[in-house]
Amino acid sequence: MRITFSLALIASACVWSAAQGVSNAAPRFVEQPGVQEFSGRLIARPVPIEKLLERGLTLQQAQRVRNEAAILAGRTTVRYVPETDEYVLEVPEGANEQSTANWLMRTGSFQYVEPDWTVYPVATPNDPQFAQQWHHSKIEAPTAWNHNVGNGTIIVAITDTGVRLDHEDLSAHLVPGANSATGTAIPQASGGQVNDINGHGSHCAGIAGAIGNNGKGVSGVAWNVRIMPIRVTNSSGGSSSISALTAGARWAADNGARVVSTSYSGYSNSAVQTTGNYIKNTRNGIYLWAAGNSNANINTDHVDVTVVGSTNQSDGKSSFSNYGPGTDVYAPGSDIRSTYNASSTSYTTMSGTSMACPAAAGLAALIMGTNPTLTGAQVETILYQTCTDLGTPGNDSYWGWGRINARDALYRSYNTVPFLPDSFSIISGSQVSGTVASLATSDDNRLVFSEPLFGGGRFAPITLQANLNSTNNQVGSITLAVEGSASRTGINQRLQMFDFNANTWVTVDLRAASLTDTTTTVQPSVPSRFRQAGTGLVQVRVTYEADPTFSAFKAAQGRVDRISVLTGP
Repeated sequence: MRITFSLALIASACVWSAAQGVSNAAPRFVEQPGVQEFSGRLIARPVPIEKLLERGLTLQQAQRVRNEAAILAGRTTVRYVPETDEYVLEVPEGANEQSTANWLMRTGSFQYVEPDWTVYPVATPNDPQFAQQWHHSKIEAPTAWNHNVGNGTIIVAITDTGVRLDHEDLSAHLVPGANSATGTAIPQASGGQVNDINGHGSHCAGIAGAIGNNGKGVSGVAWNVRIMPIRVTNSSGGSSSISALTAGARWAADNGARVVSTSYSGYSNSAVQTTGNYIKNTRNGIYLWAAGNSNANINTDHVDVTVVGSTNQSDGKSSFSNYGPGTDVYAPGSDIRSTYNASSTSYTTMSGTSMACPAAAGLAALIMGTNPTLTGAQVETILYQTCTDLGTPGNDSYWGWGRINARDALYRSYNTVPFLPDSFSIISGSQVSGTVASLATSDDNRLVFSEPLFGGGRFAPITLQANLNSTNNQVGSITLAVEGSASRTGINQRLQMFDFNANTWVTVDLRAASLTDTTTTVQPSVPSRFRQAGTGLVQVRVTYEADPTFSAFKAAQGRVDRISVLTGP
């Protein structure tokens, strides 16, 4: 035993810096962006005296182990916590959490050595009935809400029995809708009745978009979206027709709704697919329809309609839910608490694929809200491919893609399609050609700017500033990509980003400008400083300036074909 501990001391004295960077062990610690991330520190606890004595060591041997743990920890100790007998350690330069923890544990002196994770609050709204909404934690919505709770420009249409217009958890986010009960949509502004005549529609509306964190009732999957009531029936029993439902869906898509949710039977009708194709491919939206409650194997697989089955609290199929090749995704649908029609303050619990469908619709709206440049088809792909598998991996003939997962969907949304400039200005120089659209696509349609010679023929720097907006609330990474070139040699390209913490421009890249379009990619450190809190604004400057070592002085142009920013959680 003494030899083992002596070797540990020799290692601490001689191999501390080098040994930790080398380890063949499988990773014990895995970062989850936005959930737990490495901080460069570890928490280490020596083996307690009583545990060492239980292993058969004498008191003298146990104390020697404790002393050696203190020596090992002492080399990089940030602080010792006497209440819990723990050391907080800095990871040595050139090492990482994984290798350092493995090395310390191999000495036998520590009970555990684990990362001092950087962790994030899990957004829990103050709505008093939130605790009764089990489905949010199941789909990891609270973690997703750390990044986005919904974009107020995204509209979700609920084609149903109407919506209680004065409900405390809905009214502030309603937009004008229509009544399509006759098969022809009559806008609310023209007298079309959209108030709820059954209760089913108000319940579905709250699942998708009840206002969260307002101290009232419940939360929707997307807190901050707009809800468009499309009443498809004039019967208190709620019955409608395929033509009324599809007419309402088309009207909604024509009038700004990018997500349309239908919690009715009849999904297999061909007109549903035709309308889905129109919504996705003509109106750039997504059409969702409930799978039905007959516990039947359904086979009609619409390519342009997201058919939603229901799961229970155990992540099993709800006993009533249809399943099979026609079902694309599942969402919680058993015992779902949401808004109701009985009064402006009423709530109730209901079950059905009717409840699952607006839950998936709310997530589709969250995906759109994180990056409004996503197409309807891209939103559909993200919704599908980030599902939690409940059966055979991938899209299987029973579970479809699986049960929706809000956290994974939002992460994919941020990392799939970059944000593009909303506006630009020429800070120095003059614009020759191009528009803001020139900065959006790598297509040789460039934004060109130049500066004539001045001061004895010296070339003055010319600067383009682009303004982009990232909807990612927690920025764990930023990737700036600029595709550009200069018209002659002897020109440097300088990329700057505005640091909102220091209130100054920071150079993130400087290099000789290429004569042909070349993409420069930069990942600045401490990325959150480059996104303005609250607004999401990211500002980028592209400057072309004379290389001071280059002797030829003559005019030049800067040509930028694309600027993009990809923000990761």
